[in-house]
Parts: sequence; C-alpha cells; structure tokens
Amino acid sequence: MIFLLLGEYTTIRPYSYNVGVILFLCKLFLLSCCFDTESAQYVVNTD
Repeated sequence: MIFLLLGEYTTIRPYSYNVGVILFLCKLFLLSCCFDTESAQYVVNTD
C-alpha cells in the first residue's frame, strides 16, 4: 500500500519527490557528521 502511494506520488510530482529524498539524505548525512566527533573536528580544522 505504501509503495503504491509512493508510486502514484512520484508519477504526479517526481521533482518534488526527488527533492524530498535528497533533503532527507542530506539530513541523515549531517546527523551522522554531528554524531561523529572526529569527522566534525576534521571539517573544522580543514576550514
């Protein structure tokens, strides 16, 4: 049922769906960076 709704939504608004997925992945990436102190310090040092 969920996949069917997602399929219908992607056919109606593929651009909005793609943007939503990209933003969601970016959020996960930022969260993983925030929780990983070593990578966070590395980013700060290389700035």
